[in-house]
Amino acid sequence: MTRCLLIFILAFGLRAEDYCFGFLNASPDRKPISEEEGNAIQEGHMEHMRKMNADGHLLAAGPMMTQGGPRGIVIYRCASLEEARQWTSLDPAVINKRLTLDVYRWRGPDNLGEPLGSKLKKYPKKKIDMVQLPLILLRKTDKWTGMPPAEIMAEHARRVQELMKEGKMRMSGPWIDETGQVGNIPGSIGVYVFSAMALDDAKKIAEGDPMVREGYGRVEPHMWFVADEAIPKPAAQAPNSGLR
Repeated sequence: MTRCLLIFILAFGLRAEDYCFGFLNASPDRKPISEEEGNAIQEGHMEHMRKMNADGHLLAAGPMMTQGGPRGIVIYRCASLEEARQWTSLDPAVINKRLTLDVYRWRGPDNLGEPLGSKLKKYPKKKIDMVQLPLILLRKTDKWTGMPPAEIMAEHARRVQELMKEGKMRMSGPWIDETGQVGNIPGSIGVYVFSAMALDDAKKIAEGDPMVREGYGRVEPHMWFVADEAIPKPAAQAPNSGLR
């Protein structure tokens, strides 16, 4: 068993799936437009999101509430990054050069998008409860010249499990390359999504991650506005569920 596979099992168990995790960024070609035109593009953008969800492609999405970074996030169930790019290219906000997509393969929880997805199929007009969740991107530092020592990664995996059991983290996962290996994406490691709390509190917790503490990674904090039922709840919050 390889070190990366062992870490993956320690942190996430065998219940996981690979997704396309996309960041919607302001287009460098964005130009001033009228309020009327902006509203029309936004309505088209939302309609595209609804269609992608109804087709079973889009599992979770929402805008970023923090400034100076990505405008929003989309998480697809997809066969390839190219498929995710093709779906996003049909978004009026992309067509009209308001947004661009930066997308990664991401290994996350296998129940992403539920139970909301099942409920929307039965009740398309169901009211969606939104929540602000701290989302922490883990970026590599110059010290990351390969996977950190095994003992640091094992401690990292144990810490993720602890945060899940304590109900402080909703989901987390690493970026993966085309072969399914973790740790090989230039500049970036993965993402944490915390339970609802102050962003500064989530940032402090993330800074305690062994990879960050030992200088292999740094945190980039954001606040994500997303459908509550689309993001898995930790065992400590989910009713009638044992530890994952």
